[in-house]
Amino acid sequence: MNEWHASYRSDMADVFHTANALIRRYPSPLRERAEAYMNRFDPLMKESTKNYICYLLPFWVEDAAGIEREQCRSLSVANVFVMLYFFIQDDLMDCQPEDWKHQLALGNLFQTTYTEVFRSLFPSDSPFWHYYRQYVEEWALRVTSAHERNCFEHAPASLAGKASPVKLASTGAMLLGHKETRVAEVSDLIDQVLATLQMVDDWMDWEDDLREGSDNSFIDMVRLQQQMSMQDDVTAELVNRCIFTTDALSRFARYAADQHASVRSHPSAFAHLQSFHQSLVDHLEDACRSVAATKSSLLQGGFVHYLARTLS
Repeated sequence: MNEWHASYRSDMADVFHTANALIRRYPSPLRERAEAYMNRFDPLMKESTKNYICYLLPFWVEDAAGIEREQCRSLSVANVFVMLYFFIQDDLMDCQPEDWKHQLALGNLFQTTYTEVFRSLFPSDSPFWHYYRQYVEEWALRVTSAHERNCFEHAPASLAGKASPVKLASTGAMLLGHKETRVAEVSDLIDQVLATLQMVDDWMDWEDDLREGSDNSFIDMVRLQQQMSMQDDVTAELVNRCIFTTDALSRFARYAADQHASVRSHPSAFAHLQSFHQSLVDHLEDACRSVAATKSSLLQGGFVHYLARTLS
């Protein structure tokens, strides 16, 4: 069992109960839309998308920050709405859904909610608001420049930029614990974890992202390996060929594994965050083993079996 999330099951129940109570204040029919949207990410609901770091991060830095559990829950509630708001922004930029007007309106309600929760924790003169602006700017730069520069060639650290607002929870925790001198250190640690998380998401979603024209770090790795520019067309056939005939995926996973050495160098107070990062590295290494097993099967005459499985 993964203690980095199983240990906080009751806390998650409290956090999402509070979040639902806040949503019930929304006007109808946006209230119903907001509830349905949030349920897609509630970790206690079956078939939901699990975005653990968004709402567990305050608990993972609790010991390092030296704050109370109730403060962790408040930060988690705020970060739930940060998650919902920025997911809607991503959807609008990537897919341009038919109900974009409702999505835009809903996003503004989510933004208002997390701002209200943060304002109850941090006065207007708190340095928290400086970091808030910084993380939103990091997000804005990443989502608008991703198609212009290959992240692995120019700025691997920028991989975390798309999720920078998640750090509001960890930075908020350090400020509540009167440990502002450690904000930069913790921010760098979270960036490393967020970068690997983005890589795992990109590996899982590369086909969808390629079809939709969304930025994807694994496709960037293929471009780099094939010495292609950001303007060159990448096809699914090329990516699949690179997966099975080159070391593109191995290089991708090795980058994440190298990051883990740095993540592990931090104090034991971050043990659950480190365990979470290990699970991400394991996911990419499992993918490498799966690809290697498929290649071995093909070499041993299993091509017909592979085709049957792929086309079924």
